[in-house]
Amino acid sequence: MPTNQTPEPIKIITFDLDDTLWPIRPVIDRAETETYRWLTKNAPKITNQFSHSDMFAFKLALMRKDSSLRHRISDMRRNGYRELALASGYTLSEASELATQAFETFIELRQQVNCFAGVEEMLEDLAKNYMLGALTNGNANLKKIPIGRYFDFSISAESLNASKPDQKIFNAALEQASFLNGSMVQSNEVVHVGDDLHTDVGGAKQAGFYAVWLRPVKPDEMKDNLEDDGEETTTAATITPHATIDSITALPEALSGIQYSH
Repeated sequence: MPTNQTPEPIKIITFDLDDTLWPIRPVIDRAETETYRWLTKNAPKITNQFSHSDMFAFKLALMRKDSSLRHRISDMRRNGYRELALASGYTLSEASELATQAFETFIELRQQVNCFAGVEEMLEDLAKNYMLGALTNGNANLKKIPIGRYFDFSISAESLNASKPDQKIFNAALEQASFLNGSMVQSNEVVHVGDDLHTDVGGAKQAGFYAVWLRPVKPDEMKDNLEDDGEETTTAATITPHATIDSITALPEALSGIQYSH
């Protein structure tokens, strides 16, 4: 139970998105492949000089030069396309236009996700009894994803220039939920669900939320965040979720366990 708080009925459920409601790797792989194909056709000087893997390394180098881009992954990708174009001999105006078009190609495909089995039905049922929110370090846009209709609000790292487990994300969730609720929502009325022990569970518990950990399919492997800087981050062994599930559709049962045990 969140520290030093009297138990309250759970009113809000917030979800991480990537690798919690859908697998992200196939989405990013397809978006990057199709964008590279677009560049081959429309900006051949880039793909003549840079392979797919070269472009990824270029992006990482750009982010290491400007660490603030870690929280603004759309800007990072857009800037990366522009810098690649400049390095390939395009003028600044040409590079800016190519970057805009390449990013538009990528981001449209990035929204074409396939949810894990049972997610939509689960969200439809949960939305009848809870306010639902999304807290994401990625750049998924729920307005362009069918399941977005079940969510009352969505908060991204890009909008706050801060990533989970930064408390700005969780505080913003409380503020938004309180505004929509018409009265103050307490942290112990919120459950956060995510697949990352450090960013999701650790961040949520620090905020006083209940935390449900969706255990990754391969728990012994470091989570591969396809939008981070490629550096491993260790998860503190002391982080303990309030509930652990192996399938997102097991969430309703886990919620019942939290409701009646605290």
